Amino acid sequence: MCLNGISSQSRTSYLTLKNLIVIGKATKLEARPITDIIANEESTFTTAKINQKEHIASIIYTSGTTGKPKGAMLTHRNLLHNVNSILQSIDLQDNDIFFTVLPMFHSFGSTVGMNTPIAGGATIIAVPRFMPKETVKIIYATQATIFMGVPSMYTIFANIPDNRKRDLSSLRICFSGGATLPVEVMKRFVAKYNVPICEGDGPTECSPVTSISPIYGKRKPGSIGKVIPNVQMKIVDQDGNEMPVGEIVVRGGNVLNHFLKNGIVLATWVMLMMKIFSILSIGKKI
Repeated sequence: MCLNGISSQSRTSYLTLKNLIVIGKATKLEARPITDIIANEESTFTTAKINQKEHIASIIYTSGTTGKPKGAMLTHRNLLHNVNSILQSIDLQDNDIFFTVLPMFHSFGSTVGMNTPIAGGATIIAVPRFMPKETVKIIYATQATIFMGVPSMYTIFANIPDNRKRDLSSLRICFSGGATLPVEVMKRFVAKYNVPICEGDGPTECSPVTSISPIYGKRKPGSIGKVIPNVQMKIVDQDGNEMPVGEIVVRGGNVLNHFLKNGIVLATWVMLMMKIFSILSIGKKI
């Protein structure tokens, strides 16, 4: 992705950074190590006054619906709404160890891999990149219970010869998103490791999760699962009539209000008063 357009769009209105705090050693930038702040008894912290419904928590650039990157302006309410809905869907436990290799600048990585386990009191094991051999070693060493990845990662795991596969028995569930998981890959992975994969779906504009396959009970390979709590979903034609096959539209507190483009805050082209967002994907009820 070309960053020139993104930086020119955002820098005009959002040069608000005043302090840079880093974990680890300070760089040449004017940064402060967080350890220095913690060690300083005179440090004072002021709780920020946040309007969850209006204040922007993150701006994540996406090209999914138009082909050209635009900033999805997600509020604190959007993210909290999505996290709470996910927690009601996945039965997260406080002794769960969440292993993620997905980038936190991606909505899937930040919401499912970071915000959700934090809100649920789980442990997070985060690594900077996906390296198959190192990943399985760390899963075994940490006894991680939940893994989240994209289809290409599960394809690699499924293709590992039986005589070279590693022990992933600590995992109780895996999540897949970002693209369609081939049914054959899912079947081979489950047969090889005896760990179920739950597929989910949703665009960045929806914070991003809109549906997840059931954690318990019957799962349908090739399906994006059930709509998460407190989110409504319909499959419609071009006139908005419900159809068995058609365009997916969703409504809920996780849906954004605005995009950022060329330094200008734009209302979404969808029906803002009804908080409906078109995912621009074709869906089928099964």
